[in-house]
Parts: sequence; C-alpha cells; structure tokens
Amino acid sequence: MCGCCGNGGGVEPGPDAPTDQAVQLQILDRYVVLDNGIARVTISKPGGIVTGIAYNGIDNLLESRNPEDNRGYWDLVWNDATTPGTFDTIKATTFQVIMSNDDQVEVSFSRQWDPSLKGKLVPLNIDKRFIMLRGSSGFYTYAIYEHMNDWPGFSMGETRITFKLNKQWFHYMAIADDRQRFMPLPDDRMPGRCQKLAYPEVVLLTNPVEPSLKGEVDDKYQYSCDNKDILVHGWICTDQPTGFWQITPSYEYRSVGPVKQNLTSHVGPTSLSVFYSGHYAGDALVPKFDDNEPWKRVFGPVFIYCNSCPKDADFHLLWEDAKKQLVVETQNWPYSFPASEDFPKPNQRGKVSGRLLVRDRYVSDGHIPASGAYVGLAPPGPPGSWQSEIKGYQFWTTTDENGSFSIESIREGDYNLYSYVPGVIGDYRCDAVITITAGCDAQMGDLVYEPPRDGPTLWEIGFPDRTAAEFFAPDPNPNYVNQLYVNHPDRFRQYGLWERYTELYPNDDLVFTIGVSDYRKDWFFAQVPRYLKTNTSANKAYVGLAAPGEVGSWQRESKGYQFWTTTDDKGHFTIENIRPGSYNLYGWVPGFIGDYKYNDSVDITAGHAIDLGDLVYDHPRDGPILWEIGIPDRSAAEFFIPDPDPRLVNKLYLTRDRYRQYGLWQRYTDLYPDEDLIYTVNVSNYQKDWFFAQVTRNVSNMYQGTTWQIKFQLDKLISSGTYYLRLSLASATDSELQVRINDQHENPLLFTSGLIGHDNTIARHGIHGLYWLYSVTIPGSKLVQGNNTIFLTQVWGLSPWRGILYDYIRFEAPVADAY
Repeated sequence: MCGCCGNGGGVEPGPDAPTDQAVQLQILDRYVVLDNGIARVTISKPGGIVTGIAYNGIDNLLESRNPEDNRGYWDLVWNDATTPGTFDTIKATTFQVIMSNDDQVEVSFSRQWDPSLKGKLVPLNIDKRFIMLRGSSGFYTYAIYEHMNDWPGFSMGETRITFKLNKQWFHYMAIADDRQRFMPLPDDRMPGRCQKLAYPEVVLLTNPVEPSLKGEVDDKYQYSCDNKDILVHGWICTDQPTGFWQITPSYEYRSVGPVKQNLTSHVGPTSLSVFYSGHYAGDALVPKFDDNEPWKRVFGPVFIYCNSCPKDADFHLLWEDAKKQLVVETQNWPYSFPASEDFPKPNQRGKVSGRLLVRDRYVSDGHIPASGAYVGLAPPGPPGSWQSEIKGYQFWTTTDENGSFSIESIREGDYNLYSYVPGVIGDYRCDAVITITAGCDAQMGDLVYEPPRDGPTLWEIGFPDRTAAEFFAPDPNPNYVNQLYVNHPDRFRQYGLWERYTELYPNDDLVFTIGVSDYRKDWFFAQVPRYLKTNTSANKAYVGLAAPGEVGSWQRESKGYQFWTTTDDKGHFTIENIRPGSYNLYGWVPGFIGDYKYNDSVDITAGHAIDLGDLVYDHPRDGPILWEIGIPDRSAAEFFIPDPDPRLVNKLYLTRDRYRQYGLWQRYTDLYPDEDLIYTVNVSNYQKDWFFAQVTRNVSNMYQGTTWQIKFQLDKLISSGTYYLRLSLASATDSELQVRINDQHENPLLFTSGLIGHDNTIARHGIHGLYWLYSVTIPGSKLVQGNNTIFLTQVWGLSPWRGILYDYIRFEAPVADAY
C-alpha cells in the first residue's frame, strides 16, 4: 500500500523521499523510532506516546512545546462506584516488537491490570499498536481493550486518539469539501483575547492574533460529524505545504452506527479519532461494564497520513489527495497486515446481501424499493436498538436505487439486521438472528419493511430523515458568527440560535397552519424554551476579590487577602485599596441561591482602575418554583427559634438574636418528643414550624439522627420530566444529609451529601457557617399526582451538636410545566 500519491496532481511524499527504503526500527532507552524514509515517528518507551512525527523537512509535526505526553496519545475517561470520572492518558508499562522486517514494523505498548490497581487504573488490559509499512506516507495505530470475567465493573465515558499539532505550522483545517477554513490559534482562546460565552467550549474572539477573525465564535462542537461522514479530516500547513490527516476506512469500531455524532478536528490544532463518547446522547451511550463481565474490543486501525506539495501549488490539492488516499485505504479494508489475532483478516470475515422493500399500501399497491436506506448488522436487540448499542461491532452500508445491499467484511458473530429508510418513519429489524462465519455469504433475499401506518396521510410537516435540517434555521446573532457557516447547508451549527426564537416570537409561540405555512420557513428547527429577560439589579449583593479558585472557594480560602464590598440599589460596586496581585471576583446575592464567579482573572497593579462593566449572574434554576421554604440569605435566622430553658437564660438575647441562647438544641426533643418535624407546604409556616436546626434527638441520653418530612401536593404531574430540589445549607457539623422521596426506607436513596461540615455552629450559638448548595434531580416517575413526601435525614447521632442549619429549600417543576 503506497501513500506516495504520485498521481500527477502535484502531491508528493516529501522532497527526495526514498519511497523504496526498507522500514527501519530503532530502539533507544526512552524511545522507539519507526522510519521508512518518508516519515519518521518517535514513540516514548514504554509509555507508547507519540512524541514526534518528522515529515517533509519539518522536524516535528506535533507541538514540541507541549509536554511529551500531550502530543499524540490514546486516552479514555472512566469511573466506578468509588472513583469519580478520571481522565487517563494511557501510558503503557511494557514494550514489545511484534514484527520487524524490511516491509513492515509493528510494535506494541501494553499495560496489564490486576486487583492491586483497583480504584487507581481502569480495569482493562490495553495493548496499543503502531505499524509502519514500506513506501507508506504515514503510519497506522490500533488498540485492543480487554475486561476479564473476574474483574470489577466500571463505566467508560470516552476513548479516543488525540494529536496536538504544531501551532506554528498548521492553521488550515479541513473536515469536508464544504467545511474547511483557516482556524484561530489556541492563544486566541486565552484570557485577554476572547470572551467566554454560555458554556466552556465556546468563546467569542475579541482580540485574536489574526485580526480578520475578530468577532467570530469558536466552538469545537461546530465541527462535529456523523460517524458515516468521519472518513478523512485533518490539517494543512500552507507555508511549507504539508497535510496531516486521520483516515478511517471503516467505522465498525466506533459505537452506535452511522449517525452517532463525534468530534473531529478543532482549535489546538487538534485532530481526534473518537471511538466512544456520550456527546449528543448523554449517559445512554456510556458503556457500563458489570462485575465479572468479559469484553474485548479492537479500535482501529486508523491511518495517520501525511502528504505535501510544492510551494507554488494550490495547497487545496492536499485535501483532494487525502480523499484519494481514503479510497485506497477503503479498498484495502479490512487490512491484511495487522499482526494481532484479535483483528480478523479478510478471509476470516463474512458477507450479507439482500434487497430491502417498503410496503405502504397508501402510497403504492406494490412494494417500493428502499432506495438510499441505511442497512446494518449490530448485536441482537429490539428494533432501533443499534442506536444505543455500544459494546459490540456494527457494519453498515446503503442500498442502491433498487433497494439492493451488500455488507462485506463482517466479523464472526451473531447479529440482527437493522435498517431505516430516509423518507419513511420507524425502524426495521429482520427478526432472524444472522450468524456470520468466516467466508460465509448470507443471502437474505427480499426483506419487506412495513412502516407504522393506519390510514391515509392528511398532512405532514418535514421530511423523515432523522434530522431537523429541513426546518427553519435563523441567521445567527451578528455578534456571534462563525463565517464558515454563513449561507452554508449546515447553518444550524451557528452559535446561539436558540436565543433567536424569543426574538422571532417575542409575544406568542409558533403557530403553524396546514396548507398555508411552509415548514422550511415557518417551523423553527428546535422547540426551545422561551427566554424571559428577567435581569434585575443585584441590590446589596456581596462582591469581593479573593485568590483564584472555584466558584465559592473564597469561603475556604485562608492564606491570601480578600477585599469585599456591597452593591448599591442598582447593583453598582467599587472595591478600593486592593493589594496588587491576581484575583477572581466573587459574589453572592441575598434572595438568590448559589455563588457567582467572574471567569477571567482580575490582575491588580498599583494605581490602575479596572471597569468590569455589567456582570450577569445566572443563578441555578431549571424550572418554575412549585414551593419554597425560607429566604436564601445564607443564614437560618428566619426559622423558628424556641424559647430557652428558663434556667439557662442570657437576658441580652431575649428579643434579638435569640439563636444565641444556650442549650436550644435540647429544646428540639422537648418540642418533638415522639416524632420528628413534619412540614406541610401551604399549611405550615416556616417562621413557626421549621426548627432552626436539624439537630439530633436525645433518647435516654443517647443522641440519634433525625428525619424531617416535607409534605406537598402535585395537582399536575409530568412523569417524564425532571424535578429539582434545591437545598441551600447555612451550616453543617459532622453531618450527612440523605434525601428520599415517598419512601423513608428507599434504597438506593435519591441523594446523599456524604459527611460534611465542621462548623460547630450549634454549640457556638451561631446561625450560619460555611455555605453549601445541592441540586437534587428527582425523576417525575418517582412522584405521584396528589400527595408526596420528601424525607430529609441527618444520619449521624452520638452528639447533641451534630446537625444542619438550612438556609432555603426550593422545589422546581420541569420547564414544560411553565407553558
């Protein structure tokens, strides 16, 4: 297989490259070098990280300013029951030469898992392979992941190959004929050159290195593609015309079939091959492996292809050549050269062919050829299950104009045949399980799909092709444009289109009239929430500068200086006499839950004044308020404070700051001798009926945790929606707050805070300590129409001073309930 591209189009493997040179393998102390005279690839040993790619007179196509483990690598994200989501740049521990001769070198970088690594490394054996062939303008990489049958379970949120290219050289990105452009530099996403927008991945370029990019939006998700379209993508260096491409001749090793969307290339310059991810689907597409579940998967091979052309040639030739190389790779798939037995060779695979027809008696008396249908094999399951099938392999093709199809190069195994037909609703599945064996040619004959239909069509809106591309996508806000998508078929990829709905429908929602309206103009491409501009001045908010950290970290920051003020009735503030240094600006607003942090660093120098302009705090809120308890002011002062024991009175606090009296924790048991507090929404009054602290109960001089109940009624239930319980805590002392719904003994419980707080506020006569905010999601399916109960359990006893002071509690309905 040749990557030399001597096709008369002006594309070359590199200056004077000896394309017939034997492949050489050099093994050094810390590196392995693969060199065929066209490209030279340096890989760390034993880690298996690509640290350098030399090609076309460029010493390193990768970003040599990055640490060596941040250039070319396999990575994954995993978690288990005790380990939170962990990013793992997969570093091997063992190096092995698999094959080395004049025509081919294959090397392995592997790591083995054993029980001593539980919680430290993902429970997988991983073997990363790299292959270089004689005369090939690049190299191949694949990996084998294996989970053994006696190993613990885990989830894998993502796995991929990442290449960080040299930002000095690579500025032009191409992912399709009509999706290519000069890209911003990574520097343009740094503070001082951009403005952060609604989520971390998106920025507005305000002072880019290349002035012509000023005012554009950059967001890596604008360059996503369907699996079926991620065939070749990459970057071009225009100064010394050189291309770097990832070529994927098959997507059998990607999850979820042809229309799963994944990232490709984006600002960095970064180039990805994503095999697993939850993007555009969420947790449903995160593979979850049970304890003792055996599993093995081969990802790849992916071809890393390099090409070049003379300086006076049109650099776009490199893209055209990369597409031609894709054809070569596809014709040679499945490859015969990978040495691993886990990658079946062409003669170890099978084939399925047939014809798909559609029966719709309201359209035609006869069967209709399913032209352009997607037909695939995936593990057995219900119709449409291929969309969420993430552990096995899938093999897909499209039918010709007669509905005929042929799926080749299928791995051995048991499959169902699935299909969907553009222009027809629903999913087809052939009920028979198809067993593929090496060399088989399964002839399925005519298959007939009868889509859902119970009568003639009276009217229809849109075209059933599993996208909303035919509907109206508005022009973007002119302040947030990506020029690539101006007048582009993919105009829906512009940033912020959801905000345009309210502008187009300021008073009333969309109304579509059959026979009059045109869905291409009158049906907004997404039914989004209406944005109600409710910004109000943050009167008497606390605003301060403190050491850089996370949102709310000022509460626990004890080494640096802090400078605070309060806003006036219009939300204005001035903080003066600040020591020079770098700070974050923080704020919190009485009457609103949560903490504000200004994302950019505030750098103070002597004598300089900084005007930050208008700052907007978007406080936690996911729907309309159904009920609330208390006032969000970070204290429990509004709740019921009992009279003290008359023998233990401080007369100073008889009428004010009553919570400062001694021994109030003992009064809880006096007031609730048999049962814990029960609060009924719309009946109880939190000033009289909500004890200021959820303390322990004294039972025969033994202290026990307590469970408080909030009873409320739902007149309307959205069982498919998500409700939110906001728990704002003014203080906690060696406590664990557990939340259950409608079952005091619910297991697993809905939420736990874990052990939190060492404030000792109750014993020290306080009404607030460190602030905590929890947002508990409650599936509508856990609620009932009518009477419901939330159980708030503070688990721990043993001491009279353990407990929680609530600041504020709020219950929110799903957004749909607002319309």
